Amino acid sequence: MATYRIMHLKDFAWCRHPGCESGQIHLRGSNDGGNKMVCHKCGNLTCVDCDTLYFPLHRTKDCATITAGLKKKEEAEDQGTAEIIAETSNICPTCGASIQKISGCDFMECKLISYPQSPWCLLTLFPQAEHALERLHGKGSRRKKEKTLR
Repeated sequence: MATYRIMHLKDFAWCRHPGCESGQIHLRGSNDGGNKMVCHKCGNLTCVDCDTLYFPLHRTKDCATITAGLKKKEEAEDQGTAEIIAETSNICPTCGASIQKISGCDFMECKLISYPQSPWCLLTLFPQAEHALERLHGKGSRRKKEKTLR
């Protein structure tokens, strides 16, 4: 409980050195400068204004430039993730969530919507009741194919 209260104080800052996981109260003007916090655990510097490691970023750039660069990098990563999701998943016709089939049959049910619904086909997005099983999937088609291969 005490840790929760401390980390929500106005002057609390986390050390941004990988693997440190320490935080402390940093009062402006202490530790050799206003925005530089020296970690009591690992001794590394963190910029409390832009919440990044002080070195090597602040050798040549100010906080605004660093923040803009990090935001641009994050947006590019988000765009890449969105592209991967679009390539590898389908959209649930019931709720619009992205879904991905790993194994099993092609009929799905939306678990986010609470009202009763019929399962729908992942390939055609038609409800099972309207789906022509014989024509599209061929009832028992796997067995027929196995017999013809032998």
